[in-house]
Amino acid sequence: MGAMFSTDNNNTNGCCPANSWPVLPSTFDAAYEPKGEDITLTTTESNNCPAYYVSSDSTNKAIVVFNDVYGPTNRSKSVCDSLAAMTGFHVISPDNFRGETKDTAIADGTGLQKWLQKYPYEEVVAPDLAACIAYLTSKGVDSANIGAVGFCWGGWAILRASATEGLLKCGVCPHPSTKIEKWAFSGSEDDIASKAAASTPIFLMPAGNDPDNLKPGGSVAEILKGKGGKCVVYENMVHGWIPRGDFTDVEVKKAADGALSAAVDFLKENMK
Repeated sequence: MGAMFSTDNNNTNGCCPANSWPVLPSTFDAAYEPKGEDITLTTTESNNCPAYYVSSDSTNKAIVVFNDVYGPTNRSKSVCDSLAAMTGFHVISPDNFRGETKDTAIADGTGLQKWLQKYPYEEVVAPDLAACIAYLTSKGVDSANIGAVGFCWGGWAILRASATEGLLKCGVCPHPSTKIEKWAFSGSEDDIASKAAASTPIFLMPAGNDPDNLKPGGSVAEILKGKGGKCVVYENMVHGWIPRGDFTDVEVKKAADGALSAAVDFLKENMK
């Protein structure tokens, strides 16, 4: 399993910690057939947002799934399908990067920090989230009953959405990269956590190699406990194990399944 890890030291400063799972090889999950559909969300006339959507005929509740820095894959779509099947909720997952990934930034010389700065909350994430909510409400979803799950970068997006507008009923953040707030946007992790905690229960699921401030006793984790939040550390996993981990490894697959089950329990508890 160790051979699959990324050892890019730039990860430590920016997004994923050192020794995290790298991009999922295209051969992984290649045979998976997504249950939902690819759609296009209307945001602005020239910058519409691709998304993946799984419908529901039985509820007015929904989950927005924010991807990690590698964007949508068959694995991420399978996660959306699992969440939809386990909850019965509508699920929508925007491609906020419009087809680009972290590797795009490395390949073209942009650099990870500048690449992340192309996707600020106010100019990109907020309009995309608004488009998700508009689409969901057109399908009968109650806008007051929308939760979220976000991996890596997606965890930062959830905290920003909760801190800025309180649009989400609750959020679950496996291996979150909240340090993007400081590294890319010169903000404060504790500040967005405090604002999020004022309105939104957040469930942190840090991996063993994630920063200490995301774990029990750490500043972000402790702040988020104030509004019904919680934190469970997956000590034997490394950052990225759900959307990018090798599921032929029994322990990785077991931990991913367990985390999704715990996420579903939290979502259901907070979206009654």
